[in-house]
Amino acid sequence: DTFFKNSDDAIQAVNSAYQPLMINNANNNFYWVFGTIASEEAIVGGDGSRPGIVDIDMFQHSAATQELNDFWKLNYAGIVQANTVVFKTPLIEADETLKNRIIGEALFLRAWYHFVLSQVFGDVPLITEILAPDEVFVARAPKTQVWMQVVADAELAASLLPLSYGGSDLGRATKGAALALAAKAHLYLEDYQSVVNR
Repeated sequence: DTFFKNSDDAIQAVNSAYQPLMINNANNNFYWVFGTIASEEAIVGGDGSRPGIVDIDMFQHSAATQELNDFWKLNYAGIVQANTVVFKTPLIEADETLKNRIIGEALFLRAWYHFVLSQVFGDVPLITEILAPDEVFVARAPKTQVWMQVVADAELAASLLPLSYGGSDLGRATKGAALALAAKAHLYLEDYQSVVNR
């Protein structure tokens, strides 16, 4: 409540919502493992210091596999941060165009995190608001419902985001990225005409 007061605060907040996208040792983002190691595209290598990746490669993973747990926690941390930005940014004193862009970025990120979670886990909790600590145990939503929310968030984000950025803002979510994510979610929903329309 003491932080979201101006545009600098909102920019810092949305910047932190991008953090779960990073793939590095500190972040424990193992999204690449679920697509490459779990397929015939690659096999696990290295020194064996990640036995969970070996388990995923051999289809012997379980609910205790660290890489799956890390991925779950990382993406829900991103969702919590994105929700905070979506709900707190309208309350600040700032230029409306900038506020809309920041909200669009957060909506895109919330959609992305839900989408990749559904790719890995199927049905997942759908969290689209700020929850108190005693409210975070949310039942899983059917993956089709998650994808429909991804479409809604991505399309709203597209209406708020610019086509491109310059300078230090390069790399932020764009209108094209949001429309592409909406199209991909429509593909998962087997709504092929909407894919073409995007």
